[in-house]
Amino acid sequence: MDGKVRMVFPQPRFCEEDLPDLRGQTALVTGANSGVGLSTARALAKHGAKVVVACRSVAKAQAAKREILRQLGDGSGVQDNLVVLPVGLDLGSSQSVREFASAFSASHARQLDMLVLNAGIMFTPFELSEDGVEMQFMVNHVSHFLLTLLLLPELTPGARVVSVSSCGHFATYPEGIRWAALNASDSYDKFFAYGQSKLANILFTRELAARTRGRDLFVNAAHPGFVATNIQRSINADLRKLFGWLVDACNDIFTQIFGLTPDEGALTQLFLAASPRVRAEGIHGEYWVPTARNATADAWALSPTISRHALDDKLAADLWEFSVKVTGTEALARDLKLERP
Repeated sequence: MDGKVRMVFPQPRFCEEDLPDLRGQTALVTGANSGVGLSTARALAKHGAKVVVACRSVAKAQAAKREILRQLGDGSGVQDNLVVLPVGLDLGSSQSVREFASAFSASHARQLDMLVLNAGIMFTPFELSEDGVEMQFMVNHVSHFLLTLLLLPELTPGARVVSVSSCGHFATYPEGIRWAALNASDSYDKFFAYGQSKLANILFTRELAARTRGRDLFVNAAHPGFVATNIQRSINADLRKLFGWLVDACNDIFTQIFGLTPDEGALTQLFLAASPRVRAEGIHGEYWVPTARNATADAWALSPTISRHALDDKLAADLWEFSVKVTGTEALARDLKLERP
């Protein structure tokens, strides 16, 4: 992997060189301007896919495109593989999601082969979105739910939808999702709220998979592993107030022993987005962990890799009902024939 000691995950079962020729396919990657999202977009473009670089602003998307081209080199020939739409994708706003989806549909109708729901925020202070939803839940789940439903008509036969979750889904409120106080500031815990949003990623994956079973579509969730990226900036800022420079020193040591690089962290979602094995093996409605391992089936795990809440069918159905109501997509879900089996 790069010579570092790896004490958390076994050696990978999938590497970037295992990606097939993706020419003629189109991918959309949210949060493609940094970390695992940037690595995912780069790898897909390098292997021939047209990649729509979705970021909060057009400027961030353009910067991501430049960075990918810099990493691959001037002679890589992937300039035309990287697409920046004329609108940004601000996942804190349902209006922005709708505008982005409209722009995508206008330019890539019936052309979407890979939808990678990668963007996210972590351990942020309490804030409500303009839609009145707690911001971590809005960005990490609600907006991705809305984007997925809006773009389902553009998916090609055999398309993949990959939701990027986390092992952090274990660390949620005792009831899994705190419906009664989802948007309440007085009982807000930024750590549990993050875990709640990552739990929602898996529940959404399982529910969407159930509602699309029998279609030529493959919906799965991925945990990228412990990756040192800027998503951790909020917790690190808090810890620095208490422990100063020791935070950065401990982070460096911990990352060297346990951490994955962004390129390594991208492998599991790349597997689910592009590996021929997904279709050949009918991988649908599952949660995978580094590197390219089925969280519910692999015998190597010494402890559970998916929580009981994530396997709760009623909680998944309740989340679906909440999500269609808060996004106003009840009619769209009916039109798309997304009835519960």
